[in-house]
Parts: sequence; C-alpha cells; structure tokens
Amino acid sequence: MSDLDKIILNGFRIYLEKHDIDIHDHVSLRLAGATYGHTLMNTILDFIEWSVQDDCDNNSINDAQ
Repeated sequence: MSDLDKIILNGFRIYLEKHDIDIHDHVSLRLAGATYGHTLMNTILDFIEWSVQDDCDNNSINDAQ
C-alpha cells in the first residue's frame, strides 16, 4: 500500500467518524464512499486548476519583464 493510499483511507476513516457512518451498513458506506470520492476529486481538480493558473500568472509576469 502506497503512502497516498494510506492518506486517502485515513481521510475516509475520519470522514466516516465525522458523519457517524456505520461501516456495517453497506448502503451508507457506499454512499459515503461516493461522496468522499467526489469531494476528493473536486479538491484535486481545484488544486490542478489553481496550479495551472498560478503558472500562467507567473509566466505573464516574467514575459512582461
């Protein structure tokens, strides 16, 4: 298991505890997994978008000099 796998699973564990999800309720667990995965995906996409925009802003400043 990679470090990234451990980070994702630990984050999911925290999410389950925060929302008081019963891990033995398979429907609730799958819904929580889908919600957590969607949130994680949006966070990653926001980070990528921010990084690209930051690079473009930095290149614009360097081109102007």
